[in-house]
Amino acid sequence: MRIQRFIAPLLLLMATVTGCSTYSLVSSEVYDGADLRAYSTYRIVTPADNDSVKLPPGMAMADYYCIASAISDQMAVRGYNQSPTAPLLINIGMVIHHGIVTEPLILPINYYPGPPPPPVPGYGPWWMYPRQAYWGPAYYNTGYQVVAGTYREGILMMDIIDTVTRKPVYSSSVAAIMNNGAYADQKGINQAVSTLFSQFPVKPKKQ
Repeated sequence: MRIQRFIAPLLLLMATVTGCSTYSLVSSEVYDGADLRAYSTYRIVTPADNDSVKLPPGMAMADYYCIASAISDQMAVRGYNQSPTAPLLINIGMVIHHGIVTEPLILPINYYPGPPPPPVPGYGPWWMYPRQAYWGPAYYNTGYQVVAGTYREGILMMDIIDTVTRKPVYSSSVAAIMNNGAYADQKGINQAVSTLFSQFPVKPKKQ
């Protein structure tokens, strides 16, 4: 399995921890050489999808709509259109508490298939759409980790999944989506999501 990986420099991450308002890209990965240009439509996970889709703790619907709107803007400038039947699904996750944790937590050898291990108490991560639906055992052996370190602002995470193959094609995460336990305003969320897409393999189209 070939994975393209981007890990933000440690000094940039430390700047976020120490109170800098700049949003920091934590990770950006394309899985199995997936060609994101091969897709033209997408959809964003929503609590209306089914009973198993839930907002992360502390996230209000207004926060969700702000994040979804910012993601839609980034996809639109790259030429993608929204469609309720699109095979490309964007899943949203959050780490919302300071502390040391890695994600995803490693499943025991005999654990899968079945529900994923619960989040570390008080830390997360929490995904709106159950990640075990597409995150198979092979991906737990890639070494991919989102390290929360000592962030206090929180981390916004995004998985993009091909629902036909039920496999992830892209993941990214950005630090400092929250401030003192509260979600950023629309301007801050726009900046955070812009950083989330800063290493996205499909660049914005020229206006």
